[in-house]
Amino acid sequence: MTHQKHLFLIVLFTGVVELLFYFSKQLTSQLNTNHIYIIPVFFLLLGVVSGFFLLKSLTSNSASSFVRVFMAVSVVRMFASLAVIILYLVFFKTTALGFSICFLVSYFLYLLFDIVVFSMKN
Repeated sequence: MTHQKHLFLIVLFTGVVELLFYFSKQLTSQLNTNHIYIIPVFFLLLGVVSGFFLLKSLTSNSASSFVRVFMAVSVVRMFASLAVIILYLVFFKTTALGFSICFLVSYFLYLLFDIVVFSMKN
């Protein structure tokens, strides 16, 4: 897979997630924060950077290299996500529940996206 194809796929996926958040916000009052729209942007930026390292490790033709990089990227993503949620809880206590739920859903969606995209042959 090329960097351009990965970038196209992650931008397309981010657009779908943004639409999902938009429609879910229209359906429920629990998501009473305007900050949920920045969540996919956060994961887009994280995905582009992590995708660069993952695609670079795929060129080494070593399966163990890819696994090490994938695990390292996953750990960085987990701690960055934890930091964002903690900061949000500190600064926006009243809307933290809806934001945290959307953030957790996004975390798993983007993790699933990475697994599917990087397990594809082309």
